[in-house]
Amino acid sequence: AAAAAVQGKGQGGGGPQDENEEEWEVLEPHPPQPPLASGDAEAAGTGPAAAVPEPGQEAQGLAGWLVFARQLLAQRNFVLYVLMNFVMNFSVTLSRNFFVFLNQLIMKPVMPPTLHTVVTGLCLVLPGFGIPLLSPWANRLGLYGLIMLVTKCSIVTTGLALLAGRPAYVLWGWLLVVQTTLVNGSWGFYDLVMADVIDEDRVKHHRPESVSTSVHGVQALLVKPSQSLAPIVGAWMLNANGLQQQQLQQGSDGELQNADLQNAVFTLAFGLPFVASVIQWLIWRRFELHGRRLQWVKQTLRGGGLRRA
Repeated sequence: AAAAAVQGKGQGGGGPQDENEEEWEVLEPHPPQPPLASGDAEAAGTGPAAAVPEPGQEAQGLAGWLVFARQLLAQRNFVLYVLMNFVMNFSVTLSRNFFVFLNQLIMKPVMPPTLHTVVTGLCLVLPGFGIPLLSPWANRLGLYGLIMLVTKCSIVTTGLALLAGRPAYVLWGWLLVVQTTLVNGSWGFYDLVMADVIDEDRVKHHRPESVSTSVHGVQALLVKPSQSLAPIVGAWMLNANGLQQQQLQQGSDGELQNADLQNAVFTLAFGLPFVASVIQWLIWRRFELHGRRLQWVKQTLRGGGLRRA
């Protein structure tokens, strides 16, 4: 009927209605399509079997992830890297969250204003330039050598500060600048080591493609709790040594008289980082993914030959 109406309109000719004749279009109906068979519908992704997952499919996915996690945890270098990164995250979180207590309870009362301003400013600014400052050493020593060097320097700086004690504020003030710059600056190189661990996993288990997302997920699941553990430990140490009482007294006197609290803050600044650095050194010296081992992994991936490590 629509086609007939359009045809009659065209035969009329000559009227003002002919100006809009181009807007009409004859629509021919499409021939009906035969229904798909059940097997073809499933193959095309429109059948009921394609919409509903097979029984046990989610369980198989979880079981596969657990198998993958067990494979990672069976790798020596992955476990050592996770432990190293756990301690590193603990140290960095502790340093960033409790620097304000060190500044307010020890540095500001005992340091001269000029020294206090310089040390505080350097501790806040220099860590942002840590990666550019450490990159030449990374190119010269490699990632493994750089992290080992930073760990040893951290042991020396925190150890000297503990030996000097709180009265030697000039010495441990400059050591604090070095410690903060090294620890926060080297943290950015840990992700590069993670890339080497992912390559070793691919070679060892003959994976046709990299599974970097899954490896990062397992690593983050194990490392992230350290960022919550550091504030808990720090707050517990401060409260156990009279932080709440000190806050109440400071409102009336304005002076800091609690030596136990100052010792606790000094321990948070240098004592715990010293212990963490020693643990990192013990872990990192057992890490094997460097030197010839790392070269073999890179050459295997580059050559395309994945044989069992």
